[in-house]
Amino acid sequence: KTHFLYSWTNLIFLYLFFTVSVSIQVLVPEVTRTTTLFASVTLRCDYSTSSNTQEVIVTWKYKSFCKDPILDLYSSAYQSAQQLGQDPANDCPDSQRTVRTVAQKRGSNEPTLGAEYRERKITIQNKADLQITEIMWWDNGVYFCQSTNTNHMLNYLESQVRGMDVNTPLMQVSFRRLFGLVWFI
Repeated sequence: KTHFLYSWTNLIFLYLFFTVSVSIQVLVPEVTRTTTLFASVTLRCDYSTSSNTQEVIVTWKYKSFCKDPILDLYSSAYQSAQQLGQDPANDCPDSQRTVRTVAQKRGSNEPTLGAEYRERKITIQNKADLQITEIMWWDNGVYFCQSTNTNHMLNYLESQVRGMDVNTPLMQVSFRRLFGLVWFI
């Protein structure tokens, strides 16, 4: 009986070991991206996995800034946080910012766009690159590339890497000029 129990324990251990050992790594080569309004941009992301790539779901998520790096840049609270080594634009829980799914793609299937992006020209090309045609001012934020292995029995193998800050310098200049005019009037 002991030998029988021991062999079953080994089989269960080996099954769990090989099932859990499936790994995914995500690489985002550029962590900051600046572009102009109405331009096209490709946010690069790549992943490697020990499993079949048809079993991988790539999800691009958008997160708004906690404090706007344009509007709040010169505020005393923003400056104080920066002096303490904090990033006031990004250091906050998701409950204090807008979080939404931009696009999701499983294997080589066509990507599915999130509800707020369905009328936009956005796609996931290659394995995991996010292509956004015509950047709008509300695209300013942080983007996350996430990959998940769907074949894993507990579906928890995922890797997440901070993606891109899409800044729109044209908007920054226009807003600062407008703010300057309003301030001095």
